[in-house]
Amino acid sequence: NVWKLNEDGLVIHRPGDWDWEDWGENIDATVMDSAWYYLALQGAVGMANLTGHPDDIPLWQSRLNSIAKNFNAKFWTGKEYRSPAYHGDTDDRANALAVVAHLADTDKYEQLREVFGKHFNASPYMEKYVLEALYRMNAPDQAMQRMKKRWANQISSPLTTLWEMWGPDGNGGGTYNHAWSGGA
Repeated sequence: NVWKLNEDGLVIHRPGDWDWEDWGENIDATVMDSAWYYLALQGAVGMANLTGHPDDIPLWQSRLNSIAKNFNAKFWTGKEYRSPAYHGDTDDRANALAVVAHLADTDKYEQLREVFGKHFNASPYMEKYVLEALYRMNAPDQAMQRMKKRWANQISSPLTTLWEMWGPDGNGGGTYNHAWSGGA
């Protein structure tokens, strides 16, 4: 309940000591915040039902309804999800979360498959959501092609662990032992 919605009915970003959506650049935090929160609210409603706390549900359901009503109107450009104030390269992570959260309608899938074929900003951690989005959109061949491209350096490396970043030839840095990179 610490998260608030703005006048557009979408999530107000909450910066903190470590303001992190993902490693790297071209992060459209505004789209990601609303999609992440939408996913969290879905889980909260499910947990409230399972644990016998139905009084928690109306507030969360009203927030779900607000985000569902406003997300596409605010962020869908006709070819991708993008917040109006964001000017970087299209954020594949944000577009993937829209699919995974069920905020993207099936009529947007063709354009989103194009996004996932052209934009590669996600870290190994967030790449899991891009791949999941492709599978949900019934594009398994594209998901496999993208997975092979993105993990090629790790697969061909003599290291036997999963990397935090894409590696010395990609956007390097981090450590070479991160289980969170195993979503693929």
